[in-house]
Amino acid sequence: MSTILVPTDLGTVSQYALDMAAMVARRRGSSIRMLHAVDTLGGWTESDFSTPRMASMPPTTQEKFFPEVRKAIGKARAKLDALSAGLGKKKIEATYDIGFNLAWRSIVDFAGRLPAELIVMGSTGAGGKLFGSNAQHVVRMADCPVLTLRKAPPDKIANALILVDTAEKNPGAGLAPLLDILSSFKCKLHLLHVNTPAGFDSTYSHTDKLEAFARRLTPAFHLHVIDHFTPVEGAMAFAERDHMDLIALRTHGRTGIRAALSASVAEDLMSHGTRPVLVQRSA
Repeated sequence: MSTILVPTDLGTVSQYALDMAAMVARRRGSSIRMLHAVDTLGGWTESDFSTPRMASMPPTTQEKFFPEVRKAIGKARAKLDALSAGLGKKKIEATYDIGFNLAWRSIVDFAGRLPAELIVMGSTGAGGKLFGSNAQHVVRMADCPVLTLRKAPPDKIANALILVDTAEKNPGAGLAPLLDILSSFKCKLHLLHVNTPAGFDSTYSHTDKLEAFARRLTPAFHLHVIDHFTPVEGAMAFAERDHMDLIALRTHGRTGIRAALSASVAEDLMSHGTRPVLVQRSA
Protein backbone atom coordinates (compact mmCIF):
# COMPACT_ATOMS: atom_id res chain seq x y z
CA MET A 1 0.00 0.00 0.00
CA SER A 2 1.39 3.40 -0.98
CA THR A 3 1.23 6.54 1.14
CA ILE A 4 -0.16 10.02 0.46
CA LEU A 5 1.34 12.77 2.63
CA VAL A 6 -0.93 15.63 3.69
CA PRO A 7 0.79 18.54 5.51
CA THR A 8 -1.91 20.27 7.53
CA ASP A 9 -2.38 23.32 9.74
CA LEU A 10 -5.87 22.01 10.57
CA GLY A 11 -7.45 24.99 8.82
CA THR A 12 -10.07 25.16 6.09
CA VAL A 13 -7.69 24.95 3.14
CA SER A 14 -5.91 21.99 4.74
CA GLN A 15 -9.29 20.26 5.01
CA TYR A 16 -9.72 20.77 1.27
CA ALA A 17 -6.38 19.03 0.77
CA LEU A 18 -7.40 16.16 3.03
CA ASP A 19 -10.67 15.75 1.12
CA MET A 20 -8.71 15.65 -2.14
CA ALA A 21 -6.23 13.14 -0.72
CA ALA A 22 -9.13 10.94 0.41
CA MET A 23 -10.55 11.04 -3.13
CA VAL A 24 -7.23 9.73 -4.47
CA ALA A 25 -6.67 7.25 -1.64
CA ARG A 26 -10.06 5.57 -2.13
CA ARG A 27 -9.28 4.96 -5.78
CA ARG A 28 -5.72 3.73 -5.26
CA GLY A 29 -6.04 1.87 -1.97
CA SER A 30 -3.47 4.25 -0.48
CA SER A 31 -3.00 5.22 3.14
CA ILE A 32 -2.87 8.85 4.31
CA ARG A 33 -0.20 10.29 6.57
CA MET A 34 -0.94 13.73 8.01
CA LEU A 35 1.91 15.98 9.14
CA HIS A 36 1.09 18.84 11.49
CA ALA A 37 3.39 21.59 12.74
CA VAL A 38 3.02 23.15 16.18
CA ASP A 39 4.42 26.68 16.17
CA THR A 40 6.34 27.37 19.36
CA LEU A 41 6.17 30.66 21.22
CA GLY A 42 8.98 33.19 21.58
CA GLY A 43 9.92 31.87 25.02
CA TRP A 44 10.90 28.58 23.43
CA THR A 45 14.00 30.11 21.87
CA GLU A 46 14.54 32.89 24.38
CA SER A 47 14.78 30.59 27.40
CA ASP A 48 17.88 28.87 28.72
CA PHE A 49 16.88 25.95 26.52
CA SER A 50 18.00 27.29 23.16
CA THR A 51 16.73 25.78 19.95
CA PRO A 52 19.71 23.44 19.35
CA ARG A 53 19.68 22.18 22.92
CA MET A 54 15.92 21.84 23.02
CA ALA A 55 15.94 20.04 19.70
CA SER A 56 18.23 17.37 21.15
CA MET A 57 15.69 16.52 23.87
CA PRO A 58 12.80 14.08 23.44
CA PRO A 59 9.52 15.82 22.53
CA THR A 60 7.96 14.84 25.86
CA THR A 61 10.80 16.55 27.73
CA GLN A 62 10.46 19.66 25.60
CA GLU A 63 6.73 19.85 26.25
CA LYS A 64 7.17 19.86 30.05
CA PHE A 65 9.04 23.16 30.01
CA PHE A 66 6.34 24.92 28.00
CA PRO A 67 2.78 24.14 29.14
CA GLU A 68 1.32 26.36 26.38
CA VAL A 69 3.06 24.19 23.78
CA ARG A 70 1.83 21.05 25.52
CA LYS A 71 -1.70 22.47 25.41
CA ALA A 72 -1.38 23.22 21.67
CA ILE A 73 -0.12 19.70 21.05
CA GLY A 74 -3.04 18.25 22.99
CA LYS A 75 -5.55 20.20 20.90
CA ALA A 76 -3.81 19.16 17.68
CA ARG A 77 -3.80 15.50 18.66
CA ALA A 78 -7.51 15.60 19.46
CA LYS A 79 -8.28 17.08 16.03
CA LEU A 80 -5.93 14.71 14.22
CA ASP A 81 -7.42 11.71 16.05
CA ALA A 82 -10.87 12.81 14.93
CA LEU A 83 -9.73 13.27 11.33
CA SER A 84 -8.06 9.83 11.35
CA ALA A 85 -11.21 8.24 12.73
CA GLY A 86 -13.31 9.94 10.06
CA LEU A 87 -11.07 8.61 7.32
CA GLY A 88 -11.17 5.18 8.93
CA LYS A 89 -14.95 5.15 8.57
CA LYS A 90 -14.36 5.63 4.84
CA LYS A 91 -12.06 2.56 4.85
CA ILE A 92 -8.96 4.74 4.46
CA GLU A 93 -6.02 3.99 6.73
CA ALA A 94 -4.81 7.28 8.25
CA THR A 95 -2.06 8.16 10.72
CA TYR A 96 -0.33 11.39 11.70
CA ASP A 97 2.86 12.95 13.01
CA ILE A 98 3.40 16.21 14.91
CA GLY A 99 6.54 18.32 14.65
CA PHE A 100 7.70 21.72 15.82
CA ASN A 101 8.01 24.74 13.51
CA LEU A 102 8.02 22.66 10.35
CA ALA A 103 8.52 24.29 6.98
CA TRP A 104 8.99 23.13 3.40
CA ARG A 105 12.29 21.32 3.96
CA SER A 106 10.79 19.22 6.73
CA ILE A 107 7.87 18.31 4.46
CA VAL A 108 10.14 17.30 1.59
CA ASP A 109 12.44 15.28 3.86
CA PHE A 110 9.52 13.56 5.56
CA ALA A 111 7.98 12.65 2.19
CA GLY A 112 11.27 11.12 1.09
CA ARG A 113 11.58 9.00 4.23
CA LEU A 114 8.06 7.52 4.02
CA PRO A 115 8.36 7.34 0.97
CA ALA A 116 5.27 9.17 -0.28
CA GLU A 117 3.83 8.57 -3.74
CA LEU A 118 2.06 11.92 -3.60
CA ILE A 119 1.95 15.09 -1.48
CA VAL A 120 -1.40 16.87 -1.25
CA MET A 121 -1.41 20.27 0.43
CA GLY A 122 -3.37 23.45 0.55
CA SER A 123 -1.99 26.54 -1.11
CA THR A 124 -3.44 29.75 0.23
CA GLY A 125 -2.04 31.63 -2.75
CA ALA A 126 0.29 34.60 -2.81
CA GLY A 127 1.17 35.75 0.68
CA GLY A 128 -0.29 32.73 2.49
CA LYS A 129 1.02 32.49 6.05
CA LEU A 130 1.71 28.78 6.16
CA PHE A 131 1.32 27.21 2.77
CA GLY A 132 1.82 30.05 0.29
CA SER A 133 5.61 29.98 0.08
CA ASN A 134 6.01 26.52 1.62
CA ALA A 135 3.87 24.92 -1.08
CA GLN A 136 5.96 26.60 -3.77
CA HIS A 137 9.18 25.29 -2.24
CA VAL A 138 7.73 21.79 -1.91
CA VAL A 139 6.75 21.80 -5.59
CA ARG A 140 10.28 22.86 -6.52
CA MET A 141 12.06 20.29 -4.36
CA ALA A 142 9.89 17.18 -3.82
CA ASP A 143 10.76 14.04 -5.78
CA CYS A 144 7.16 12.80 -5.91
CA PRO A 145 4.20 14.58 -7.52
CA VAL A 146 2.63 17.42 -5.53
CA LEU A 147 -1.07 18.26 -5.73
CA THR A 148 -2.07 21.68 -4.40
CA LEU A 149 -5.41 23.41 -4.14
CA ARG A 150 -6.85 26.65 -2.78
CA LYS A 151 -10.55 25.84 -2.87
CA ALA A 152 -12.76 22.86 -2.15
CA PRO A 153 -12.03 20.02 -4.60
CA PRO A 154 -14.60 19.19 -7.27
CA ASP A 155 -16.93 16.30 -6.57
CA LYS A 156 -15.44 14.49 -9.54
CA ILE A 157 -12.34 14.84 -11.71
CA ALA A 158 -13.88 14.31 -15.14
CA ASN A 159 -11.43 16.32 -17.28
CA ALA A 160 -7.74 16.86 -16.57
CA LEU A 161 -5.61 19.35 -18.48
CA ILE A 162 -1.93 18.49 -19.01
CA LEU A 163 0.10 21.53 -19.99
CA VAL A 164 3.05 20.71 -22.29
CA ASP A 165 5.58 22.60 -24.38
CA THR A 166 6.05 21.25 -27.91
CA ALA A 167 9.44 23.01 -28.09
CA GLU A 168 10.82 20.41 -25.68
CA LYS A 169 12.82 17.64 -27.37
CA ASN A 170 10.85 15.09 -25.38
CA PRO A 171 7.85 16.76 -23.75
CA GLY A 172 6.67 13.37 -22.46
CA ALA A 173 9.77 12.80 -20.32
CA GLY A 174 8.82 12.65 -16.68
CA LEU A 175 5.07 12.58 -17.26
CA ALA A 176 4.66 8.98 -16.10
CA PRO A 177 4.13 9.81 -12.38
CA LEU A 178 1.49 12.39 -13.30
CA LEU A 179 -0.31 10.02 -15.67
CA ASP A 180 -0.24 7.34 -12.98
CA ILE A 181 -1.96 9.63 -10.48
CA LEU A 182 -4.46 10.84 -13.08
CA SER A 183 -5.32 7.27 -14.02
CA SER A 184 -6.94 6.98 -10.58
CA PHE A 185 -9.74 9.29 -11.70
CA LYS A 186 -10.47 7.54 -15.00
CA CYS A 187 -10.93 11.00 -16.46
CA LYS A 188 -10.56 12.44 -19.96
CA LEU A 189 -7.01 13.69 -20.57
CA HIS A 190 -6.42 16.89 -22.52
CA LEU A 191 -2.95 17.87 -23.78
CA LEU A 192 -2.55 21.62 -24.24
CA HIS A 193 0.21 23.69 -25.81
CA VAL A 194 -0.09 27.46 -25.40
CA ASN A 195 1.29 29.28 -28.43
CA THR A 196 2.85 32.45 -26.98
CA PRO A 197 4.53 35.44 -28.67
CA ALA A 198 7.88 34.38 -27.18
CA GLY A 199 7.90 31.07 -29.07
CA PHE A 200 5.28 31.65 -31.69
CA ASP A 201 4.83 29.15 -34.51
CA SER A 202 1.90 28.14 -36.66
CA THR A 203 -0.94 26.25 -35.04
CA TYR A 204 -0.44 23.50 -37.63
CA SER A 205 3.18 23.07 -36.63
CA HIS A 206 2.39 22.82 -32.93
CA THR A 207 -0.51 20.45 -33.63
CA ASP A 208 1.76 18.13 -35.66
CA LYS A 209 4.28 18.07 -32.82
CA LEU A 210 1.56 17.45 -30.26
CA GLU A 211 0.18 14.54 -32.29
CA ALA A 212 3.64 13.00 -32.66
CA PHE A 213 4.18 13.37 -28.93
CA ALA A 214 0.79 11.88 -28.03
CA ARG A 215 1.43 8.80 -30.19
CA ARG A 216 4.31 7.88 -27.86
CA LEU A 217 2.04 7.81 -24.82
CA THR A 218 -0.29 5.00 -23.81
CA PRO A 219 -3.51 6.83 -22.80
CA ALA A 220 -5.82 8.45 -25.31
CA PHE A 221 -5.64 12.25 -25.32
CA HIS A 222 -7.66 15.14 -26.61
CA LEU A 223 -5.21 17.58 -28.22
CA HIS A 224 -5.42 21.38 -28.09
CA VAL A 225 -3.31 24.32 -29.26
CA ILE A 226 -4.37 27.85 -28.34
CA ASP A 227 -2.83 31.29 -28.72
CA HIS A 228 -2.32 33.38 -25.61
CA PHE A 229 0.10 35.84 -24.04
CA THR A 230 1.61 33.43 -21.47
CA PRO A 231 1.32 29.70 -20.65
CA VAL A 232 -0.30 30.54 -17.31
CA GLU A 233 -2.99 32.82 -18.78
CA GLY A 234 -3.60 30.36 -21.60
CA ALA A 235 -3.94 27.38 -19.28
CA MET A 236 -6.31 29.20 -16.93
CA ALA A 237 -8.44 30.53 -19.79
CA PHE A 238 -8.69 27.11 -21.43
CA ALA A 239 -9.47 25.41 -18.11
CA GLU A 240 -12.28 27.88 -17.49
CA ARG A 241 -13.78 27.75 -20.96
CA ASP A 242 -13.57 23.98 -21.41
CA HIS A 243 -14.46 23.03 -17.84
CA MET A 244 -11.25 21.36 -16.75
CA ASP A 245 -11.30 20.01 -13.17
CA LEU A 246 -7.53 19.87 -12.66
CA ILE A 247 -4.34 21.18 -14.28
CA ALA A 248 -1.19 19.03 -14.41
CA LEU A 249 2.31 19.81 -15.63
CA ARG A 250 5.93 18.78 -15.37
CA THR A 251 8.30 21.57 -14.43
CA HIS A 252 11.99 22.23 -14.84
CA GLY A 253 14.37 24.94 -13.76
CA ARG A 254 15.52 26.32 -17.08
CA THR A 255 15.64 30.03 -17.62
CA GLY A 256 15.35 32.12 -20.74
CA ILE A 257 12.85 32.50 -23.53
CA ARG A 258 11.95 28.80 -23.76
CA ALA A 259 11.42 28.24 -20.05
CA ALA A 260 7.72 27.87 -20.77
CA LEU A 261 7.11 25.28 -18.10
CA SER A 262 9.50 26.40 -15.40
CA ALA A 263 8.62 26.09 -11.72
CA SER A 264 7.34 29.67 -11.76
CA VAL A 265 4.55 28.64 -14.16
CA ALA A 266 3.35 26.05 -11.66
CA GLU A 267 3.62 28.57 -8.84
CA ASP A 268 1.54 31.13 -10.72
CA LEU A 269 -1.13 28.52 -11.42
CA MET A 270 -1.10 27.57 -7.73
CA SER A 271 -1.31 31.16 -6.54
CA HIS A 272 -3.82 32.60 -8.99
CA GLY A 273 -5.77 29.69 -10.43
CA THR A 274 -8.90 28.19 -8.95
CA ARG A 275 -8.34 24.54 -9.87
CA PRO A 276 -6.19 21.85 -8.24
CA VAL A 277 -2.67 21.83 -9.71
CA LEU A 278 -0.70 18.58 -9.99
CA VAL A 279 3.05 19.06 -10.51
CA GLN A 280 5.98 16.72 -11.09
CA ARG A 281 9.46 18.24 -10.82
CA SER A 282 11.97 17.09 -13.43
CA ALA A 283 14.95 15.19 -12.09
